[in-house]
Amino acid sequence: MLWLSMACMFQGAPGGGGLGRAHSQQQSHAVTWDVHRSSAQWDTGWECSMAEQEVLPYTVIEELQPGGKTSVTKDEAAWLDTELNATFGGHPDFTDENWDQMRDVIRRCSYCFANKPQDLKGYHGKAEHGTFSIPFEDESKVAYERPRKYSPGETEIINIHCRELLEYGFIEPASIHCKHASNVVVAGKKDHETGLWTSTRFCVDLRRCNRLSLKDKTVPHRPEELYQKVAKAKFKTTLDATKAFHQIPMTTDEDRDKTAFWWGNQLYRYTSMPFGAAGATAAFVRIMDYELRMLQHCTVCYVDDVVVYSDTAEQHIKDVEEVLRTLGDAGIRLHSGKSTFGASTVDFLGYRIGHNTIGAQEAKSKAIQELPKPDDKTGLRSILGLMNYYKGLVGEIGGPNYSELARPLNDLLRKEVTDIKAAWGPEQEESLQKLKDALCSGRCLRPIDYDKPIILYTDWSKYGIGAVLGQKDEDGVEHICVAISQSLGKTERQYASYQGEMLAVVWAVRTMRQYLHGVHFTLVTDHSPLTTLMEKTDLQGQHLRWAISLQEFDFAVRYRPGPQNENADVPSRYPLPSTTDETRARLDRSHGEPIEASYLEHYERGFCDS
Repeated sequence: MLWLSMACMFQGAPGGGGLGRAHSQQQSHAVTWDVHRSSAQWDTGWECSMAEQEVLPYTVIEELQPGGKTSVTKDEAAWLDTELNATFGGHPDFTDENWDQMRDVIRRCSYCFANKPQDLKGYHGKAEHGTFSIPFEDESKVAYERPRKYSPGETEIINIHCRELLEYGFIEPASIHCKHASNVVVAGKKDHETGLWTSTRFCVDLRRCNRLSLKDKTVPHRPEELYQKVAKAKFKTTLDATKAFHQIPMTTDEDRDKTAFWWGNQLYRYTSMPFGAAGATAAFVRIMDYELRMLQHCTVCYVDDVVVYSDTAEQHIKDVEEVLRTLGDAGIRLHSGKSTFGASTVDFLGYRIGHNTIGAQEAKSKAIQELPKPDDKTGLRSILGLMNYYKGLVGEIGGPNYSELARPLNDLLRKEVTDIKAAWGPEQEESLQKLKDALCSGRCLRPIDYDKPIILYTDWSKYGIGAVLGQKDEDGVEHICVAISQSLGKTERQYASYQGEMLAVVWAVRTMRQYLHGVHFTLVTDHSPLTTLMEKTDLQGQHLRWAISLQEFDFAVRYRPGPQNENADVPSRYPLPSTTDETRARLDRSHGEPIEASYLEHYERGFCDS
């Protein structure tokens, strides 16, 4: 069993909130926690020996980053070497000689890189399951649907993408006897403030195929363990696989047939592992685990995100070459321009990791910590509903009696109080701040224990979208793991409730992808139609595209009436001011004009670069 003791700090960070922006190192309200994890979670060949080791505290960062992008932070002196098409991280302790040595490594390992899809040769390593198969629970079942109709604009976009896939050898014509058939979906991204279309995307709707597939239980490694390894090293390099999933070949003709999709009136099928297929992530995880099994001392890998870490510049150069050759010899090709060599700080799975620093914890509670004072009784009842939901824990932290702690706020709900703003005074301000501090303390806010069920609550209001990730302990007491919120753009404020609640779900799942991907969780919503979202076969337009964007996640949907959904209601009513959408959740296009050719970035990390 592993026990990690972490200190989390909560303090507002000035400045912007995106990846790579400067952030404050101020810290306050320090608390500690323990993470309890069964060693059975780590039986894939990766060594986990965290016990008895120093565990680094989490510092602050302004907001969570969706999907956990891995990159060098922008506040370093990074630069692009145009000769090698490689990004160097600008580590201050790298000498000119070190940089020359790193360049020599990249030149010697040039065969390990493929910056264009047509240069990919496919994985040919010795992993036991080195190809991708799609076993059905019942092989007599067929995943078939008739071809859909598309607008002229959508047809043009489909043609562009399919021609590229065919040219690169990622698809081929299917046999006229192929029993399976899926449709493609064209999604557009609209600017939620201006309402203008900014891009278009293409993906295959494999939901029928996924429902028939056997579930692969392999999961990515837990981020918390990876953070600790990387943070303790002084030198870091991030490696990006070129079109990672497309490097894995399909196992048999039958497996290829199960990926068949309509292009016009003909069927085509994938020759390599498609994005969005159930089990694709698990297959890639197993392959990377096998290939990097002897390099655990200097490498961590989360699906296709690889970080090489070392204590000295000289050792780092050697480690980078060994990792490059190991992956290159197995046929896994990397993108030199999207990799970063020799950095001191990297953004990995939503966390900013430097030398002995891990930044992100404040982001987990910022949606609660920055709740403003309410304007009316409706808002006050909503905030008190959130506090009441966790009142057992809040009372233990804030004082011996929750009712006494919340009394100044409850007093404002009396009939004789007609103006909340006028009646609000120092006593109420102190009460609200103490309640927020208690709710964001280590007693209430805890890290995820992957041995326990995970619950995601989402909510949408006319003001914003909010979500809370929670778990219950052994006594049935529920804790917060992450709370997030975001304001809506002017077009999203006009959404019908079904659209809004659906947006909240997609946004929340994508934003917290690093916590939810590869594990089963329960999605709790106060909008009952969402309970059948993933099973419906007659979805159209925006609803269909949103459903497809969730198909790689394993979750069950549970309905809970609005009055009981208080913990997610408050973040949506009082969202953080940011409206920037990094999750690509706002795919609200009905018809597609051919603006630019790019795959659904959530799956492909940019198959066709814009």
